Amino acid sequence: AVPIGLIVNELVTNAYKHAFPPGVRASGHIAVEITLNDATAVIAVSDDGVGLPEGFQVQGGDSLGMSLMSGLSRQLDGELIVERATGSRFAVHFPIPGETK
Repeated sequence: AVPIGLIVNELVTNAYKHAFPPGVRASGHIAVEITLNDATAVIAVSDDGVGLPEGFQVQGGDSLGMSLMSGLSRQLDGELIVERATGSRFAVHFPIPGETK
C-alpha cells in the first residue's frame, strides 16, 4: 500500500503544480481512478491541463519525482504508462497479489 500511496501523492501533486500554471490555465480537473481487471489493478491520475512539455520522458529524464514513480512501479511489478491526450494521464498497471488470470 505504501508504494501506491506515494505514487498517487506524487502524481496528484505534479498535476496540481504543472497542469494549471498561473496566467495560462487558472482552473481544471484532476481525477484519480482505480480499476480492477482480472488479476491486474490500474491506478491512474489524469488532468485536463496544459499537457506535457515537448521532449518529456518517463525513463531517462532528470526528474527525481519521475525516477521515484518508476522505481515504485517496479516494486509493484508494474509499469508506469503516460498518455498525452487532453492534458495528461499517468497510469500504473500492476498485478494484484494472490490473484491469477
